[in-house]
Amino acid sequence: VLEPYAFLPQHLDNGTECSVNVILSNRPAPISFMGTEYYYKACLLNTQLRHGVTNGPEERLLFKISIKNKTFQEVKNILSKKGMICTK
Repeated sequence: VLEPYAFLPQHLDNGTECSVNVILSNRPAPISFMGTEYYYKACLLNTQLRHGVTNGPEERLLFKISIKNKTFQEVKNILSKKGMICTK
């Protein structure tokens, strides 16, 4: 949970290579990677790239599965082979 108007500065996740994130709130703030903002409902996130969130007026509720023993690319390949990755 990220409280309204909370600020999560640009950072790398310690001990987590990547994560599967699912947004549960209705109008969540975007995630920012080095100044570029992304909106998503569910994503595989490379937590070894600098990222952060500047939250708006609503609570940001996130379900997160942290993956500690496989890289972003390894998990992406696994999910892609299972037909679980779609891109724009």
